[in-house]
Formats: sequence, C-alpha cells, structure tokens
Amino acid sequence: MTKSSKIISVIILAAVLTALVVFCVLFGKPVGDSGVQTDDKANVTAEQALTEAQTLAASAKTAYDNGTAVEVSLADGASKASAASVRIDGDTVTLPAAGIYRLGGTLTDGQVIVDSDGAVTLILDGADITNSADAAISIANAEHALIYLPDGAENSIVGGTECEITAASENSSLTSAEGAALYSRDNLSFAGDGAVNIGGYINNGAAATDRITVLSGTLNIEAVNNGLKGKDSVLIVDGTLNITCGNDGIKSNNDADADCGAVEIRGGTVNLCTLGDGVQAEQQLTASGGTVNITAGNLSEDTAAFGGNIPQGIGELTGEEFFSNIEGITENDDGTIYVSEQAASEILSMAAEIFGSADIDIEQITACSSYDELSGLFKGSIESRMNGDMQMNGESPFGGDNGGQIPE
Repeated sequence: MTKSSKIISVIILAAVLTALVVFCVLFGKPVGDSGVQTDDKANVTAEQALTEAQTLAASAKTAYDNGTAVEVSLADGASKASAASVRIDGDTVTLPAAGIYRLGGTLTDGQVIVDSDGAVTLILDGADITNSADAAISIANAEHALIYLPDGAENSIVGGTECEITAASENSSLTSAEGAALYSRDNLSFAGDGAVNIGGYINNGAAATDRITVLSGTLNIEAVNNGLKGKDSVLIVDGTLNITCGNDGIKSNNDADADCGAVEIRGGTVNLCTLGDGVQAEQQLTASGGTVNITAGNLSEDTAAFGGNIPQGIGELTGEEFFSNIEGITENDDGTIYVSEQAASEILSMAAEIFGSADIDIEQITACSSYDELSGLFKGSIESRMNGDMQMNGESPFGGDNGGQIPE
C-alpha cells in the first residue's frame, strides 16, 4: 500500500469512528447496546424530576378532560388503539412514540411496553393488566414516564401470581434482582386522584432505575420483595401509599452519586407493613411532612395493602419512650429532666440525619426540662410518625433499641 493510500485509509477510519461516536451521543445508545439505556447515573436531580412530573401531570389532566389522549383499549386477543403507531402483537401492546395514552380494559396475561425517545404518560382509566412471568408494564425507554390516575378510576397492575408474602431475605436471588410489576428504566412518576393496585408477586411492586416521584393518587402495593424502589431517589409529595411487602417498603440504594440514594417524604399518608425495613435510604432520609406509619418485621393477618386498612398510628413512640434511651439524659426528683451537652450533641446529629437539617441548637436542647418539651423541638411542621427498622447507610439513624423510629 502506498503512503497516500495509508493516509486515506486512516482518514476514512477516523471519519467512521467519529460518525459512530456522534450517533451514540445523539441517540444515547452505546455501541453494542440493544437500544435500552442502562446508564445508572442520574441524569436529572430530584427537583428537576419533580418539575418534569408536575408538567406532565398538568398536560395529562388537560388531555383527559378534553379527550385528546391516544385511546388504547385492552382486551385478550383483541386490543386496539386509535393511533397507527401503537404496535399490537397478540397481547403485547408497545407504545413507540412520546405522548399521552389512555389505557382501559383487561389483559389477563399480557404486557404494555413503552419504548419511546421522549416522555410518555399513561392514563390508567380502568386498566387491569396482568403478566404471569414478567412486568405487566415495562418502560424500556422514555425520558420520563408518568402514571396518571383519574379521579374515581380503579386500576390493577400485577406481575406473577398472587401468593403469600414471606421474608424476601430468605431468597438471595430475589433481593438482588431489579424487576417489578411496574418497571421503568427511566424516571417514573405518579399523579391524579384515582387508585392503582400493584401486585409484585415475582419481585418488586413498582421500581425504577432512576428517580420515582409521587405527586398524588392512591398506590396500594403488595410485593414479595420491595414495595416502591427508586434506585436514584424516591420523593413523596402527596397521596396515599399502602404497602405490604417481604422486604423494604420504600427503598433507594444508589450509593455512587452524591445526590442519590435518597428518600424524601414531604406530605401524604404512607402506611408500610414490611418484613424488611420500613424505609431504606442509602444516603439520605428526609421527612418534612405527612403521616408515616410503619410496622416492620411482622405482617398481621388483618393487614392488607389492597384494602388500604393498615391502621393509623401503629406503634407510635412517646418522647419519653424514645429519649430515655439516650445516655446523658437523667430524670430529677421533681419529674423534670436534665440533658447533658453530650446527649444534646447526639440528638442534634440524629435530627440532622433524619430531617436533612436541624433548626435547633445544643442550647435549646439542654434547656428542655421535660420529654414533651424535648419532643416539641423536633415536631414543628413534621407530623411524620415512624415505627420500624429504618436505615441510613445500612444503619438505623437513631441507633439504640428503637431502630429508626422518629419520636412522637
């Protein structure tokens, strides 16, 4: 080969490689990838995901009210859609384009797949989807997927066959798996005033490899593994969550990125009945509002996630029951208490871990003369009540015998 030929060959090879790299950057698909993005790094912050969810929810409500969503009617062997872009193959319905879809009807053993290059909203309006061996709804690609639940709508998403919930810790392959009855490889959000029953009888209930945001709606989840799992984060703004599961109720386990592995509860009502941890946040747990009731390590016969009848106020702790376990707090003969600076420092550290920041100081804590007064420092606008084995960085943030319980 002549020198000029070699130069031309090098130039052509460089051009091909450059084009391939540009293609991968533009389309987000690594060389050799199947087309499903599997990058574990969070592409947006939790606040950005929240903003996206709010925007999608507003558009979903407008589309639902005006009847402008793509209609998808589910039926065994006879599903149909109002848009030609929707692919129907037997009982597998694939949504390949960004947009808003209204799903209703029943698939007794089918699947809805989202494989889009843009955001997708699924308005579940009387949808009953079951898959005996996989996710009932699988979001393979979507910049952001929103599940919108219209007021009064009852929906069901089930993966597997209903079974008794036992401790997931007894099955190592189960606890390390990623699937779910509702599974997303991108950001996943919930909104609306309706309800959805999610049965994860193969693995998790609802899970996403990115962030999960709950704006509103009623989520009744029963799962053999985790109930609600957002690898990068879980943010609950409002709504009602009733979760019964064999492992952790709410979980975020990304420890690679600083702003991930976080669970934040800003409002709503969360009832958790689990055989693992109530809430497991790998890096940060914040509760700034709402009501949270957790019973961990035991599933009573009269507790059912789908019935939403987990009793309010399970195992609430009084200030005395919690704070009396902290070394450095002593009771005086007249019924008042003395809080040492060492105990105050420990309490302050725990408050910062749980609430993200603590608007109190050591002097305020040491000035407290009763358990009620001490508890009052922590309550403020925080109405969350938790009872169970909550974890932070693999350890109970409050320590001691009471695990991760936020004091009454």
